[in-house]
Amino acid sequence: MLNDPCIENLRALKGVLLDMSDALYATPLSVLSDSSIGQHVRHVLEFYLCLLHAQDSGIVNYDARQRDLELQTEVKRAIDTIDHLIHRIDASRVDAPLTLKGDHGTDVPQPFEVTSNFQRELAFNLEHSIHHQALIKVGLRDLGISMTGAHFGVAPSTVRNMASR
Repeated sequence: MLNDPCIENLRALKGVLLDMSDALYATPLSVLSDSSIGQHVRHVLEFYLCLLHAQDSGIVNYDARQRDLELQTEVKRAIDTIDHLIHRIDASRVDAPLTLKGDHGTDVPQPFEVTSNFQRELAFNLEHSIHHQALIKVGLRDLGISMTGAHFGVAPSTVRNMASR
């Protein structure tokens, strides 16, 4: 089950945020195309929230997620949400079927619907989180904040590959 790796990943994200001020968290960074660390954190957390809400309906649609702009400006709100997600993911030790819906069209709608399940979507959320954490790491370096976790924002397969060389 992917619950534990997702929880570990969220804890690593929380660790990065613990000593960060709201001002730095919400600072637009040119190296991130004028987005902030907070915007990347919000994006990750909202995908997890969307998945957890899907447990009731059986339908996950990341395009239709609720966007909470306070998550990208208030570090405490993000940390509280991470704690909530960790609790909910830890309690969700089943693999329920889900339908993934979305729309990949921009000018012309291109809706899709595919069969999925909770664990498959946890896998997606974990990879999605790692990708955004890599961007967050770039933003932190741009702000002059050093990282203590060498594997933050690095895929486990990459960590294993580097260790085997």
